[in-house]
Amino acid sequence: MNQFEGYTKETLGGHRAMVRTARDAEAKPILCKGGKPRIFKTEVEAWRAVCESLTRYINGHLLRYGEVAGRAAEKAESMFPTLKSGRNERRVEVTRKGGRRGCMG
Repeated sequence: MNQFEGYTKETLGGHRAMVRTARDAEAKPILCKGGKPRIFKTEVEAWRAVCESLTRYINGHLLRYGEVAGRAAEKAESMFPTLKSGRNERRVEVTRKGGRRGCMG
């Protein structure tokens, strides 16, 4: 379900770094260029790659139902200009109960 997992797997010639993200059903190895599983010389190197991979994934773009989170809000905000006070600002005199006067605006 919504779980992240990382571990190393000993193989011939070294260790594989395995990572499972929330969107994947099973852990997958970290790949080299060309799509082959990368084999690390030591278990420490493999664990370092697991940590870097999970951190990079978590700190990347957040997705919500297949879209990048925040894009819809950005689009909505761009449709409405921000309201800024300009030169046409006017002051309104306000009298409170009890006779105290103040100024709002």
